[in-house]
Amino acid sequence: MHELALRGITDQTAPPRVRGSVEIDLSPDAVFDALAEVSNRPSFRADVTDAHAEGPAASGQAFSWRANDAIVTSRFALVDRPARLTWIWRSGNFLR
Repeated sequence: MHELALRGITDQTAPPRVRGSVEIDLSPDAVFDALAEVSNRPSFRADVTDAHAEGPAASGQAFSWRANDAIVTSRFALVDRPARLTWIWRSGNFLR
């Protein structure tokens, strides 16, 4: 899964699939930096109560976060500031 994510390949039919858009009056660099800083997650996701990373956002870098009662482990895949920030995640038996 991580190798596919590194190439920007995703299974478009696999749930969950989230899309959306928001207009933000900030530069792309500022938005990227806010999203790449894992500890910021609780400030923009109401269901996230805790988030930690071992280091800065980089391809392969692991991080974890708690959403509701689930502990989620993630790994950054594509990190191309400021254009693209992708990751895969695992919670229980689910890998996305």
